[in-house]
Amino acid sequence: MQLRERFWKPAVKASGVRYRRPYQTRHTYASMMLSAGEPPMWVAHQMGHSDQTMIFRVYGRWIPGTEPEAGNKAVRLFGGHLEKAGKKLAFPSQNSPTTPQEEEITKEKSP
Repeated sequence: MQLRERFWKPAVKASGVRYRRPYQTRHTYASMMLSAGEPPMWVAHQMGHSDQTMIFRVYGRWIPGTEPEAGNKAVRLFGGHLEKAGKKLAFPSQNSPTTPQEEEITKEKSP
């Protein structure tokens, strides 16, 4: 009797989760680790990959930071210069710096 029939199927059934093949749990693991904020390169190594290319291609939607809010720091940091040039900002309500480095750069560049 195969291991899957003898051990895997009964274990999955007893856990109360929807059935999945053992190999599918690899994808569950990767998406859960990325959703939790683990570094993509670490997840890639855990899965036996030498780089994170495949991780970004397959699991990119599970990586925090690949969200519509990404890029707001740049808008806050450089947005004042765009406004002075008459350009409309994508996120006009978020022009104030949030980190000490952003504050310092903003002070240096203001007239």
